Amino acid sequence: MLQIIRELTQAGNQIEPVAFIVDPGIEAPAVVDGLPILRGFSEARQDPSAEVAIGLGSPAARRKVARRLDEAGLKGATLIHPRALIGQNVSLGPGTLVCANAVMTTDIRLGAHVHVNIAATVSHDSQLDDFATLAPGVHLAGNVVLEEGVEMGVGACAIPGIRIGHWAMIGGGATVTRDIPPNAVAVGVPAQEIRRRVAGWERLP
Repeated sequence: MLQIIRELTQAGNQIEPVAFIVDPGIEAPAVVDGLPILRGFSEARQDPSAEVAIGLGSPAARRKVARRLDEAGLKGATLIHPRALIGQNVSLGPGTLVCANAVMTTDIRLGAHVHVNIAATVSHDSQLDDFATLAPGVHLAGNVVLEEGVEMGVGACAIPGIRIGHWAMIGGGATVTRDIPPNAVAVGVPAQEIRRRVAGWERLP
């Protein structure tokens, strides 16, 4: 996350990293990579222009932090790496992160706090709802829908027209050739469901 910010700065963007934020109970040094560690959101709230980028890979963990951001009145930072390729009619929700060498073609909608990792590709007319997460090297063909909180592992892919239900997880290297139901965990080629998570698990403490 910090590397993306620094490369954006080098590319001429007016953006400056000022601190990391951790929960008060988390053990952490006072300074990391030259930036201070803040305990909680209280200090960040003192700057009305501050935006917070959530670097957590887990969609469920990111969702919990995003709710706390909203409660604190803080904005989620949208970060697009300068080497990402974003086509026409691509809508990015607040808090979205797009990493280096990611490609999104056209007529694509991303919800809030979506993560598109390095070298992932999203083709035309696709939709990624809030907190969807693409690991490095994921490839989505055209007209694919990922519902809220879907997580796709490294190198996974989906053929055109697929819908993956909310909070499902697709294993690394899997190829999704048919719709996947909500809360399913699916692996393999073609992807097969191996278990089902309890509905609402992502809201548990």
